[in-house]
Amino acid sequence: FGGKVKFTREDRVRINTLLTETLLASLELSKMANETAPTDAAGASTQLIGSTPSVRKTAAQHLQDGKALAGKGDYQKAIAEYDLGLKVEPGNGLLYFNRALARERLGQVDEAIRDYDGVILLRVSPREAYFNRGTLLLNKKEYKSAISDFDAAIALDPKYEVAFYNRGLANFSLSNYFAAQADFNNLIKLQPKNANAYIMRSYVYCAQGLRMSAIKDQDIAIGLGGTVERGCK
Repeated sequence: FGGKVKFTREDRVRINTLLTETLLASLELSKMANETAPTDAAGASTQLIGSTPSVRKTAAQHLQDGKALAGKGDYQKAIAEYDLGLKVEPGNGLLYFNRALARERLGQVDEAIRDYDGVILLRVSPREAYFNRGTLLLNKKEYKSAISDFDAAIALDPKYEVAFYNRGLANFSLSNYFAAQADFNNLIKLQPKNANAYIMRSYVYCAQGLRMSAIKDQDIAIGLGGTVERGCK
């Protein structure tokens, strides 16, 4: 990503954890291969006589089967498929990404975050991975780490509307009102009819004591179909 994305201390810890897990998975695969390999030609011939050799699925097949299960809402079985796929190909970023999505559905937040660490490390769908991880961190109220991820997502896509919105929420939660206002301003430029953007900016104005500006935004939001109580409490 050039000089635009810098890993925080938390990022480095997660990446080191991921690298350790990947190394262990690779060692386990090597061990399995040694245990199942025939010791000589006669042994190999014996395995084939009178039986049909088993065909192992590829990582891509595990990925497709996992996605099919996730599409049916069976996220636990989908995760099991992704686990098997990663044993075949420990460096497959798509398996990490889809496993993260399934874990999100099951509320396995910390596990999903670790999977997004892998996606980012492997540079597969980094924009979405940064955004998704940032959103999970936002929900955990780890606002500074969330902002760092949204920064990275926006650096990759300067028109990433939902990243501006979520970063605005994180900045607002930290009382970074000028930064939050800038985020909602940018979102409104990209989506002039986004009622929620006007509502959130009105809250920022209220926090700054700008009551008339807040009411103006609230009126616009109501005109766009939003629901908000006029005025500042």
